[in-house]
Amino acid sequence: MTQSAPAPPEARADRNAEAANSEGPAIGRSKQPDAVKEHYFGPRLQAEFCFAPGFRPLNHGSYGAPPKAVVAAQRSWADQAEGRPDAFLRMYFPAQLPKIRSLVADVVKCDREDLVLVPNATTAMNAVLRSQSFATGDRIVYFSTTYAAIKKLVHFVCQTTPAESVCIELTYPTTTAAILRAVEAELLRGGVKVAIIDTISSMPALRLPFEKLIGLCRQHGCLSLIDGAHGVGAIPIDLKAWHPDYFTSNLHKWYFAPRATALLYVARGLQPAMQSPVISHGWNPAPAHTTAGGGTSNGTVSSTQISDGGGADWNAAGAMGCNVDEGPEPDVGAPIGFGPLPGHSAFEATFSGHGTADVSQVMAVRDAVEFRRRCGGDDVIFNYLRRLAVEGGAVTARVRGPALSRPAHLCILQLRSLAKMPPCALNGIAVRNERVKSWS
Repeated sequence: MTQSAPAPPEARADRNAEAANSEGPAIGRSKQPDAVKEHYFGPRLQAEFCFAPGFRPLNHGSYGAPPKAVVAAQRSWADQAEGRPDAFLRMYFPAQLPKIRSLVADVVKCDREDLVLVPNATTAMNAVLRSQSFATGDRIVYFSTTYAAIKKLVHFVCQTTPAESVCIELTYPTTTAAILRAVEAELLRGGVKVAIIDTISSMPALRLPFEKLIGLCRQHGCLSLIDGAHGVGAIPIDLKAWHPDYFTSNLHKWYFAPRATALLYVARGLQPAMQSPVISHGWNPAPAHTTAGGGTSNGTVSSTQISDGGGADWNAAGAMGCNVDEGPEPDVGAPIGFGPLPGHSAFEATFSGHGTADVSQVMAVRDAVEFRRRCGGDDVIFNYLRRLAVEGGAVTARVRGPALSRPAHLCILQLRSLAKMPPCALNGIAVRNERVKSWS
């Protein structure tokens, strides 16, 4: 019996999307208004996730939790890569990556050319700080609530360059005005080259006035590096409105994408100085480093620049060494290989590939975008989260008594207090871990 040729990746992807639509949450298929859709959030939506029976996740912010539909899509993409590794990794994935970046750029409201994908926000923060050219007298400002890994990164940079670090202490409760005054005081002292600013700090989980801090940095000629690890999916992001110099955010924490997916945005004039922490096929020598507001060209990549490192260029017939034995070839549309598509900038090129890797999680980002759309879209989700935060704060205030002057204040709870709280109130609450039983 003759076996039919396998469908091309695009056709299989279409079937994956249809399957995801049919298996998605009930709200995704509902034609009800948004107010009714929200009724399905919370415990009713838990069935769409992969949690073990009886498991209640209190640490969603560290690793995230992709829904079943996204997990299934990721596994399907992995299967397709295993089916035809050369065709998928050398040809199909590089052609799809710009489309995925466009989807993410729409989410954070920026141009695709200014955004690349990275495994996590820590990688992005490393890329930005280690691409700077620090001189004697340059200072890096960060907060006492900055993520611990980023504090170590700052200390490393200061040990290996002439830069110095300045930590601004934040003691809660505080006010936006007090935070702005503390930052401006350091900026007025001079020498601050980079200011590291959280959108939402990790511990405690509080939103910083990062929009105003970005403006303050611009006013004083300081580069703003926004650590939005907990930003995308938790709050609306509008990079065109804020104009930060650098911005990064994970997609796996709050946006329902698979783990090891994140974005890095770099303002156009700063892109020529950017280098990936991993030097690979897309690398090109960087010109002189720029400062905030710099306007040097970010360059483009031609087909002759895309090489295997040994002088053999990729050609329009496909990637060198690629063997498509059966089924139609993917429509690559341009000479590609391990590097970027021709015509893309050197910034896009250097972050386009870092050697052999599982790219299924990147391919499934589009499925995370679709899942949120079927949940009503970002506006519906954000409205629900705002109301949940206020209601959770009120419950927290009742548990803690009059010690909290406003219900939206964050509290640190003893583990024994958790039993008194409904599941919705656990979001955004830091837990003092005095004694934890086995999680299994």
